Amino acid sequence: MSVWQPHALLRAATYLTDCCLRLIRKLHGGMTSGSDEILYPRSPILEAVVELRFADIAAPKVLKAASVMKSRYKDRTEELLVEGSLNFEAKSSSFKNLGRKVKLSSSDQTDALHIAERNAVWVRLAPYEGWSAFSARLEYELPKVLKALGDPKITRIGMRYVNRIDFPVRDELGYHEDYLSYRLLGGKILEPHDGYKWTLEKHFPDQGLSAVVQSSTARGEIPDFAAIIFDIDVSVSKDVPSKSDDILSRLCEMRLLKNKIFEEGITDKARELFNGPIA
Repeated sequence: MSVWQPHALLRAATYLTDCCLRLIRKLHGGMTSGSDEILYPRSPILEAVVELRFADIAAPKVLKAASVMKSRYKDRTEELLVEGSLNFEAKSSSFKNLGRKVKLSSSDQTDALHIAERNAVWVRLAPYEGWSAFSARLEYELPKVLKALGDPKITRIGMRYVNRIDFPVRDELGYHEDYLSYRLLGGKILEPHDGYKWTLEKHFPDQGLSAVVQSSTARGEIPDFAAIIFDIDVSVSKDVPSKSDDILSRLCEMRLLKNKIFEEGITDKARELFNGPIA
């Protein structure tokens, strides 16, 4: 568990307050929970991702944005993205250049920023330090990246959290329904099963948001434990904001929905595994 320094706590509290105020103003007085950040000491989050998609950006602007952010990240790699297709009947192949991609990352690879001609992606790997830390990164870097890219038209904003829940087996079986309330019922002929994978999609028209929720069994890495993946992807692709402050406000709304899906999806047994929330 991370130990917050006083100045970091003040910065986080200030940002959270500002974020909630922006959200309330956007909803014209609508009320939301301001104390919605639940940090678990044994957080199940493997990966947190925020992605902005936009119309193609010229390669020089991608390099400019990466240069602007180079002091924030220690490591840098570049890739040339190529899409290939094969036609076996015609015995032919074709390739399409999808442009350049620059990957910036911290020395321990837990923080990363990927900038390409079609998107910009912020990544935080485990250990996840909470939305306060992740959003502080976004608040600082987002306006600088967008400015360097020439303030492009954004076509989609995505927020994805991938969780892994490791839990003890019972009678040599992994009862995932004891830890995840969303589940696929296979019936008598398929239970107990050897593994599962499902996807749920839902649009929330009142919020202008969409969610894709996935879960699957995962290879156990701890003796006498089974594991499942719980993956939540929330996005907006209509009336997408282009200004940094408006994007951050939209991300606050998306996180509220993501948190609700997560908390309604896990059981009290799962919360016990996570060792309870930090007060």
